Amino acid sequence: MSKAATLQSWQKIERQSKRLAQELSFISKEYIEYFIIRGDPEAARILQLYLDRQLRQIFEIKDLAKNRCKRISEIKDLAKNGLTKSKNDRERYQIEVLRTWIFLGGQLRFSRHPTTGRPQGPLIRFFRAVTIPVMGAFAPSLESIRDIIRRRAPDWVPSEKELRALRRGVRRRARIEKA
Repeated sequence: MSKAATLQSWQKIERQSKRLAQELSFISKEYIEYFIIRGDPEAARILQLYLDRQLRQIFEIKDLAKNRCKRISEIKDLAKNGLTKSKNDRERYQIEVLRTWIFLGGQLRFSRHPTTGRPQGPLIRFFRAVTIPVMGAFAPSLESIRDIIRRRAPDWVPSEKELRALRRGVRRRARIEKA
């Protein structure tokens, strides 16, 4: 199934679950009024508890569908923003390292040592610390890191809104995995 078809399916599930919740709410009000008019408030209370539980489950399905739609859209956005347009695995890895740096709150900046002129700073140290254990001798040099930052940064740096959404998603997943 293609991403477009998957997205359409989840959107349909979201719409239909919303409609189902509306219908169930409407019908439940009629039945509850019937029991109250009939003089059986206990039956009305029990029915209300049961229907509330059913509505919660429907809303959970709706929320799941909404989140899936959002994730699929994010994947499409990543593809548009150049993450999947990388030439090879090495480039993709370097991009992910920089995206992780941004996600952690860092900025895509570096400085030069006043006497030697070599690139330095927290981003350079982070990049080296992450790439050397994985890439070994093939890890980029300090000047190459500078070039990677300058060449790749404008294409895929997420906006503040996207960063907040990503961070919320990570925190939410961590809470779910913890439970």
